[in-house]
Amino acid sequence: MRRRDVIWTVLIVIVATWAVQGFAARRDNLYKQFETLAIVVEKIRDNYVEEVDEDKILEGALRGALLNLDRYSAYISPKDFEEFRTETKGEFQGLGIEIGIRHNWLTVIAPIEDTPAWRAGIRAGDRIVKIEGKSTAGMSTMDAVKVLRGKKGTQVTITIRHEGARTELDLTITRDVIPLISIRGYRRVDEVGHWDYFVEPEQKIGYIRMSAFRENTAEDLDKAMDELRKKGMRALVLDLRFNPGGLLSSAVNVSDRFLEEGVIVSTRGRAVKPVSYEARKLGTYEQFPLAVLVNNWSASASEIVAGAVQDHNRGIVVGESTFGKGSVQNVIPLQGGKAALKLTTARYYTPSGRSIHKAEGAKNGGLQPDIVVETTPEEKVKIQRLWLKLGTPPKPEPEVKKEERVVDDLEKEEDPETDVPAPELEEKKPGEEEDETFRDQQLERALVALKVLLWQRNGK
Repeated sequence: MRRRDVIWTVLIVIVATWAVQGFAARRDNLYKQFETLAIVVEKIRDNYVEEVDEDKILEGALRGALLNLDRYSAYISPKDFEEFRTETKGEFQGLGIEIGIRHNWLTVIAPIEDTPAWRAGIRAGDRIVKIEGKSTAGMSTMDAVKVLRGKKGTQVTITIRHEGARTELDLTITRDVIPLISIRGYRRVDEVGHWDYFVEPEQKIGYIRMSAFRENTAEDLDKAMDELRKKGMRALVLDLRFNPGGLLSSAVNVSDRFLEEGVIVSTRGRAVKPVSYEARKLGTYEQFPLAVLVNNWSASASEIVAGAVQDHNRGIVVGESTFGKGSVQNVIPLQGGKAALKLTTARYYTPSGRSIHKAEGAKNGGLQPDIVVETTPEEKVKIQRLWLKLGTPPKPEPEVKKEERVVDDLEKEEDPETDVPAPELEEKKPGEEEDETFRDQQLERALVALKVLLWQRNGK
């Protein structure tokens, strides 16, 4: 990275920082401060006790300036840019967690299902306090991702603190290939990966859980919906709990499936033109009763979809206040496309004009559901544990060798036998008994609401 390119990048960031603060400094003051920065870099280079890399000093200045703006803006260096581009497409290798900064802590927004992190018991809301014994205090999400990702088969040790817990837990996890699958049903029916998309087969109420918004999410949703409609689906639960978001285009495309017309979402910012995304009638699903499930870990694109459904009265939103991530990051290429500046340039607004963004430390923010069903941190753990159980493919029946022998009727009555041996009782794992009796109150309330809507529509 050439020093001149980096200095100009620093200048861009400083201008953006001061612009956000309301043009607090005049142009001449800006150049004076920029000159001071250049002098500081030279003093460090010439006088620090050890020889330093000038590029690293300037990169640190960039990261610090962006950190002063918000937790979502970031400088993406050339060595990190290719890895950044893999986050929304294809697959990557690592642990399988979506992370962010919450209350100044590196926090798990959601574990990705069927990944090492998911199987190790990582939960939404977990604080990552150490990575390989090193404190994560002051660590950005970009820096954390660089350490957590790695080649399949390698290991990393992280120290976590579960939400509401006082103790810390060390976990050594083996990295693996992380498939970015975003559409799941209620229960997996075979080892191939097929899902049962009905949560209430008798009432023909479908269930689709969307874990993220990727490039192919809307198309995968269409496939699941085609299967449900062929089997006579009458209503649908769209579960967006623990969904950390993803691509804006994906959120718009998913919302468009449920809306015939009107604004889906709009973005407004100080230095960008307002943009509205409109629904189109072509490709819209029929108007069946719809319930959208959300919780406090439903963020960004999840909030866009839930907000569009709610404002257009297309369905009911059930659950808890959402995360409140309603800002737009624009990726600005630098150095001929080899690096980038991810900068917050606008905020999302629902069709009625509501901002869902929650400022750091603020009490209010996010999307408020139509039917409020609060859950405790323990219940959130049980929900994810239940998903793990329902998403585990059933084991195939063991092949049993049949041994033919001749017996008379009397022998059968006195000593009845079967060709299939009795199954061995497996020792229950911790929490497994709780999962068997656990009732997902948020899902149950959504189902009750849908049954009422079906009765009002059809009288049964």
